[in-house]
Amino acid sequence: MRNKKPLIGLILLIASLVAFLWLGLRFSAIAGAIDQNTASWWQYLPLVLRQYSSTQTPTPVVPTPVGPVGGTFTSLAVDPNQNDNIYAGHFGSGVYKSFDQGNTWYAKSNGLGNRTIQSLAAHPTNTDIVYAGTYGGGVYKSISAGESWFASNGGVLRNHIIYDIEIDPTNTNRIYVTTRIGGNHAGYVYKSTNAGASWSLLIKGNFYNSPDYFYDIEIDPFNSNVLYLSSHEHGFYKSTNAGQSFYEINYGVTDLSARSMTTDTAHSGLVYGGVWHGSGIYRSWTGGSGWTQNSYGLPIDVRIMDTYVDPFGRMQKRVFSCTYGNGLYSSDDFAQNWVSRGLTGQRIYDLLITDGNPQRWYAATETNGIFRSNTYGANWNTIMADLNLNAITSLAGDGSHQYAAVFGKGVYQLEQGGFSWSEIVPPLEDKMVLDLAIVDDSVIILTDTGLYLQSGEGFLRLDFPTSNSVPDLETSTQLSEKVGVPPEMLQMRMNLSENQEPEHGFFVTPHKLEVFDSKIYLLTLDDGLYLRVDDGWEQVGFAGMNAAALGWDEKGGSMLASVCGQGDSCMAFYHAGDEWLPADQGLDGSRINDFLFTGGDLIAAAETGIFVWEGDSQTWVRAYISSEPMLSLTQSDCNLAAGGVGMLIYSSDCGKTWEQVTLGDPWHYQALVFVSGKPGRLILGTREIGASLIDVK
Repeated sequence: MRNKKPLIGLILLIASLVAFLWLGLRFSAIAGAIDQNTASWWQYLPLVLRQYSSTQTPTPVVPTPVGPVGGTFTSLAVDPNQNDNIYAGHFGSGVYKSFDQGNTWYAKSNGLGNRTIQSLAAHPTNTDIVYAGTYGGGVYKSISAGESWFASNGGVLRNHIIYDIEIDPTNTNRIYVTTRIGGNHAGYVYKSTNAGASWSLLIKGNFYNSPDYFYDIEIDPFNSNVLYLSSHEHGFYKSTNAGQSFYEINYGVTDLSARSMTTDTAHSGLVYGGVWHGSGIYRSWTGGSGWTQNSYGLPIDVRIMDTYVDPFGRMQKRVFSCTYGNGLYSSDDFAQNWVSRGLTGQRIYDLLITDGNPQRWYAATETNGIFRSNTYGANWNTIMADLNLNAITSLAGDGSHQYAAVFGKGVYQLEQGGFSWSEIVPPLEDKMVLDLAIVDDSVIILTDTGLYLQSGEGFLRLDFPTSNSVPDLETSTQLSEKVGVPPEMLQMRMNLSENQEPEHGFFVTPHKLEVFDSKIYLLTLDDGLYLRVDDGWEQVGFAGMNAAALGWDEKGGSMLASVCGQGDSCMAFYHAGDEWLPADQGLDGSRINDFLFTGGDLIAAAETGIFVWEGDSQTWVRAYISSEPMLSLTQSDCNLAAGGVGMLIYSSDCGKTWEQVTLGDPWHYQALVFVSGKPGRLILGTREIGASLIDVK
């Protein structure tokens, strides 16, 4: 008979090892949870008893894109050896490439540390080399036809806005860029002689009476040492020594709001310049030594974004004007007369023509994506495929109706579980929608120039309160972070709007809309918080500051506000009686971006996580720690969701515990809503890539 003692001993040993391993893993999990949540409870223990937990384990989810196609594209470029291959720069989500004339597009942003693209330039002969200029991240270069990118800033351009990139066709190692640094109005012109490996400063825009920056630089096709420069509010400049010095060339120019210059490759000295403040196009036959205005046929008060000469014409080349809001115009007689080439109403940032029979014309527009014409402008087609890249600025629902605010495209009603989007009827003429709310089955809409109340079969427009300050570039930059359009365009749109110069000052710059107890509150940048009273507005706090968010603690009967001043310093306040008192305890200086009253608690999405307001102790309790800013909140019964930068967190128990949903790229999920009748289904609205649907349970 075999001895069973060794077998029994082996079984006991295995059982002991399993128990030891289980206890070790359990202890590690508990220790990890304690360590992870230490900051969320120990410092508040004397004040509160409630504790919250968070689950950091990412749950992989692939969202499904929905919503209208579009997006703001700032720049275009073409492969010099295969003109079916087109590059397009999007102001938010990077570089896209098409291999079939724009019918299909592929994201090509691997290695881009900044995906807010402001300019593109393709090497004139080498298929593999492309440059991308970013908004605030300097220059990137690809030597693999866009498959991968690396910074090409030479240690000096890494935080620069790159308005234009020009490659010298006679010496492709020589490159020029026009730039600016955020917060500074003085621009720069830099030059590289080694294909972007290093850069040297040529000129800085601090020699004027007031600092100014430069949009466009052009290289003379007959002499590459001759450069032309467009200065934002100081007209046109020229260099004859490859940028060592520049001098003014504004004789005959009465409108100095220069935006673009272009040279004619068939006639030496023939130059065209476009301006912003209504004069249209100027022409010079003498390299800029004298100009004449040539705008017959252009709209009155036209704003020129870009000028462009057909690179494939012969001696009498066609010249184009890309306008902001009036579409495309061209001239076949050296700018003597202009005719419309379609795209009426579009704000065109860039134009590209590729050779062929017929030619193919491409236009990059603000909020409406990319268009192509094979009929010399007689007809245009959107070639965005399924790219829905517009900023979703707000999502709202009342149980029976759900709506989305799409900046630049208006307000859409959502149906079929969020898959079907249709613009509201009648459509709102002002498409620049910042926020919306639903009150008693009526929609209230906030745009950058007015507030609209649904009334009968239409909308009643309310003007904003007035301010003594002119909307400046810094203010526009803050708004740009929500709407995905260059700050310069927002500033000029607001300053030049026919409704922006009332009799006593400028209108305020709107940011958000909130409605509590049928009272309408307007949150502004630089001018604080306003309440709609009778037929006017009353300022109710924070003059000279940015009202970031507003919430209502129904349980405590108090309003709370998140407000920011200069230098990004932010605080929270609660309203007590007739005054606002600090409500920062527990926030550790974290800015609140959104509030949500769940029916039991007021919670806040902040820069460092999710917080719950304890009204009795007037303290914020951290419910979830986040390494990235949290931007938005939404609720359906006890299901809560919060959107952040590159992530979503979800709670199915009224906020007691949270689970992280990893969404990949660092998009800004700034608007959320649960789909009516679809438990666990969310619509995510971003600044960069439109909207998408996910199921979180």
